Formats: sequence, C-alpha cells, structure tokens
Amino acid sequence: MKRSMKAETRCSLILMVAVTLGGACVRAPTADPAPADSAVSDDTSIEEPATRPFPETWSEVAVGSYAACGIGAATGEVWCWGIADTSNENFGIPQPIQASNQQQLAVASTSSMCSLDDDGHVRCWGSESYTSSLQGSEPATPLSDIAISGGSLACGITKQSADIRCWGSGSAPYSHVIGPFTEVAADSNAVCGIRSDGTLDCFMQRDVFSSDEGFADHYGSWTPPEGTFTEIAVGNQTACATTAAGVISCWGDYRVSPPSGTGFHGLEISTLTMAACALDAANAPVCWEMDFALDDGTPHPAIPAADFGPFRAISLGNSGGCGLLDDMSMQCWGSFEGTPN
Repeated sequence: MKRSMKAETRCSLILMVAVTLGGACVRAPTADPAPADSAVSDDTSIEEPATRPFPETWSEVAVGSYAACGIGAATGEVWCWGIADTSNENFGIPQPIQASNQQQLAVASTSSMCSLDDDGHVRCWGSESYTSSLQGSEPATPLSDIAISGGSLACGITKQSADIRCWGSGSAPYSHVIGPFTEVAADSNAVCGIRSDGTLDCFMQRDVFSSDEGFADHYGSWTPPEGTFTEIAVGNQTACATTAAGVISCWGDYRVSPPSGTGFHGLEISTLTMAACALDAANAPVCWEMDFALDDGTPHPAIPAADFGPFRAISLGNSGGCGLLDDMSMQCWGSFEGTPN
C-alpha cells in the first residue's frame, strides 16, 4: 500500500502503520497465462477451513508488521500467513481466505487487510480491533487502486471518475478528493496521489499542530517535488516517488537521501521503522535506512540479504518482507523467512 508498480506493474505501494504506518502492496508484472487445467471457477465461495498446500506461484504479495498475504497466480485466491489473529481462528492455516479473481492487496501492520477483485469491488477483513471501521464501510463504487493506512483508514481510486475516496477512521479530510488520479498511497497523516498528468498531490492532517512551522518541524516538508512521476510510496511520515527515467525523490521526515541514478522502480517503505527499497534496472533490490539513528551496523530486518532476488516485486514489513522472483515463486526474509510453506 502500495503501494506501487506500473503497467501490469501497477499496485499501490502503500505502507501502513498501526496508528502510524503499516505494510505495502505490490503487484508483479503479468506472467504467462495459467494453464487451462487451472482455470478459475465461477464459484466465489471459500472452502471450509482445511489445510491445503500454498500456491507455488503468485501474482502479488503484500506485507505488514504481523501478517503477509499473497494472491495465487492460478486462481486469484488470497492466502495469508503470519502471527495468528484472535478474531480469526483460522488465520495462519494454509487455506484461501478470500474468493478467486482478486487482483490487488493491501495489508496493515495491525493484521488488517483489504483486497480488490477484477470488477473493482473491495472487501476488508482481519484484526477485529482495527478493522471495525473498514469492514462493512467499503465503498460500493468500483475502484481501480487501494491503500490502507494505520489499519483503520483505507483509500481507493474510483473507476468511473478517478477520484480518491477514503473510508474508515480519520477519512473525513479525504472522503472525496477530485481527480483524475492514477495511483494513491497513504500514511496515517497523509494521502498522496499521482494525477493523470503525472504530477503529485499530497493532503495532510495538520489539525494537531498550532502552526505550519510546528507541522514542518515534526514531519518535515510535505510539499511534493515538481515534475512528473510514475510511482509513489508513502509511509512513516515519508514519501518517495520515481520518474519515468527511474530517478527517486523523497520528501517528509526522512534523514538519509535515496540512492542516486536512474532505472529504479518498485519503491517500498517499511512499516514502523525507517527503511526503504527499490529495484534497479536488473531487478536487484537496492535498500537504504532513512534515519541515521538506525545505522548501528546491524542489518535492518526489513531489508533483504544482498544475494536475494532478482525480484519482479517486493513488499516490506516492520521486521521482514517478501518478494516475487522471476518464476513467480516467493522468497521471504526476516520475521517471514521460510514462509509461505
């Protein structure tokens, strides 16, 4: 939640936090069509809880602090794994928890999730403590992009008018932002979007500050850079975006500049702690810690090892992450190492 890769790479790089930031959503470029014997059924019901093997290939992965979810490439079913959630006794059991034909995911650090199906209908579920304001309040209008922030605020872009619509706790300032937008990303205090002409807009909640100076002192400058961009990621009071040439620009409350050069894509910012990654022209992960205070010589748990990848897409959580390899299998690290299995 991102969120976001474009063209068959489009998916919001969204980072969500429990009360501050959370996880992200990334969609891999389209792979070869599934074989005929794996055709999607018209039945959208979910099987009774029973252990089933995880899919071998995936079309998307989204990681939060405590949970990760993926969409099986053959059926479009959503599978989740991670720390068990008391509001869902079957969470973590290998089984699809969302019907087939899903195309996009967003996962919050609070174990709250939303998915978007092929028709643009969104459904949210997960942690009872944080999902109550999301589940049941999803917009009826079809959406083309979704993002979750803080586990209790979600946003999407309407298919018909390309406006930003948000719902859940704290959504009032962003309940209807006139577009057209092509991509949306969210933090607990900000919603940013890429307009159809490639320019950026960010909308902030400043009411807890007595002045703009106080806001800037706390969050840094939230005026997005000029120019045109193709991807955006928001998280932990920081935003980054890439141009068509793959140049990264960041703004907000970050302390370390992103890598220089061109060819970067697939931006991701970790949940809760200040780490970020992008994929280079060879699809290798290039990662950096965005706060000097974290640079104590210990590898950040959200950052993959140097020999991981190359990836088609990656998603970072608070203490780990997952990526989709060239063959559409999944490789995870940190707190998610060895999953799904």
